[in-house]
Amino acid sequence: MSLATNRGLKHPFTHLSLLLLSNPIHCCTFHLYSELRPRLNEGKKIVEDLELLNEENEEGLTDILLGLNMIPTDGYGDRAEEAAVKAEDAKQRAEKAANTIEDILTKLPGDQKKIDEIPESIATANREIRNAQNQGIMQSY
Repeated sequence: MSLATNRGLKHPFTHLSLLLLSNPIHCCTFHLYSELRPRLNEGKKIVEDLELLNEENEEGLTDILLGLNMIPTDGYGDRAEEAAVKAEDAKQRAEKAANTIEDILTKLPGDQKKIDEIPESIATANREIRNAQNQGIMQSY
């Protein structure tokens, strides 16, 4: 039998079922079926969506539990303290290095001046040596 169409709506009732609608019980059954079927289908869809969300939540909880199980039972206290000590030591070494660099930078202009004076000092020393040599030669006569 084919599906009957009543006022443009398709219902899974046969022509015979439509004839039975004249009976109040059958009429009530038809009404309940036509009203409740869409709501039942919608409810099934909601349940399916909720089951999917529940599965996703279970996966998320599993991931969280795995992460929690990776935390050492004694926590990270000792490791964190060791890391803090190492960080403080590294900070002090960095500050010492920065101070040494600052001292070097402070002395650089004076050292540059000394370097610039070296050729002049050499020239002066050479003149004095020549003068001394000339005087020595002169005194020998």
